[in-house]
Amino acid sequence: MTSLLGQTWLTARGLTSGLLLAGTALVFVGILQFFARVFIHAPFAARPGYYQWERGFIIGGFIGLALGLAGLHALLRQAGDPLLSDLGQTVAVIGTVLLVVGELAWLTKAGLPEGLTGGLLRLAIGLLFLAQALFGAALLQTGLLPGWLGWFAIVWNVGWLVVLARAADPYYPILHIILPLVAGMLLLRRA
Repeated sequence: MTSLLGQTWLTARGLTSGLLLAGTALVFVGILQFFARVFIHAPFAARPGYYQWERGFIIGGFIGLALGLAGLHALLRQAGDPLLSDLGQTVAVIGTVLLVVGELAWLTKAGLPEGLTGGLLRLAIGLLFLAQALFGAALLQTGLLPGWLGWFAIVWNVGWLVVLARAADPYYPILHIILPLVAGMLLLRRA
């Protein structure tokens, strides 16, 4: 096994796992902050800067997830995937960029019309679901991780894409961290 500086966790699998898990953790922290602000009405959530930290964790988490998916893409290519992970990575990057632009528009009040910001996020969400379904298909094709994870990724992401296609608010970041969480844990176990 090739490793960096003699550390087994510094292998491609270990680093990919770390990026997927770190991105998942950052998104989850942002989700918890949103929950505290919107549903619990926690007094600390009204403090100056809280909203910026909340959205910053979401943005940083999705960037971390995109980097982790890039690592997964490389592992899938080494395992023999000819195309699906390439498509998944391309779609994931485009979706992440659109999500970050939409989040920054909310965060900075950049003057984008509300319909445009909502449209950017709808497109980002659809692309992120499609990207993870493509990664699921690549997992099935290569056997890099257990086949059930590939099927789960396809059914989960296509299912939520269909369910949320006509929803008034389709933006639920927690739906996008399930595959990276499980794939990250499985890669870490095998690193």
